[in-house]
Amino acid sequence: MEKKIFAFIGSRAAKKKTYSFVKEIITEISHQEQIQYEIVTLNDLHMKPCMGCESCFTQGACIQRDDLCLLEEKILESDLFIFAAPVYMHGMPGEVKNIIDRLATWAHTFRLAGKNVILVSTCDTNGHTSVVDDLHLKLLYMGARIIDKYVGANFIPEGLNTDTNLILLEEADKELPKLVKRSVERWNSKMQSNRFHESLFQKYHELHSYLCSEGKINGETRYWKESGLLDCKNYQEYINLVLAKGKSCNG
Repeated sequence: MEKKIFAFIGSRAAKKKTYSFVKEIITEISHQEQIQYEIVTLNDLHMKPCMGCESCFTQGACIQRDDLCLLEEKILESDLFIFAAPVYMHGMPGEVKNIIDRLATWAHTFRLAGKNVILVSTCDTNGHTSVVDDLHLKLLYMGARIIDKYVGANFIPEGLNTDTNLILLEEADKELPKLVKRSVERWNSKMQSNRFHESLFQKYHELHSYLCSEGKINGETRYWKESGLLDCKNYQEYINLVLAKGKSCNG
């Protein structure tokens, strides 16, 4: 059965460095796995700015009506989510940060539990890991498993200590095969919880258990009840539940 890869590229620079780099990574994955893939960029979506109303917390989702729901659907339906964005002045593009802001409730409800993620960025001569490191922390809070990080650059300074795969764009065709092989191995490995997620789970479990006992049900608490989060004793148990549901949905 083909696995689904969804790649979102947070850039309006159509089919330039970041797009091409992501395509190269996906091509290497296709040499090792049977896949189907879709790439969506900022140009394909209509996104309104975050209003700071906090309705996502009280209602459990953003109340604005645009293409955010479509993006959410594609992320959640994928077997592997590739999140890519170029470096803009040592950070992600503003429109990408806006999307993250509008997904804020995901950081309280583990919406990416059981989701494998690869983070990708490109730059010229500096700001190399600024985007992938920022995205790493944000998606970690959402419950994702970050299996790898890639940065393609035109120059890599000496002594840049990082766990990210730093690749000269002109040498990507030589470097990517062995690196992507490792990423695919991680993708196919058993999904295990970690101390970070377990600690976060226990904190939120305590909070929403209390809110339920007091009858103070908001959108996030409702999700904790309906998703099965509240019935689980730990995050590993919830991961197992999510993966089991995925298998049953896929037949």
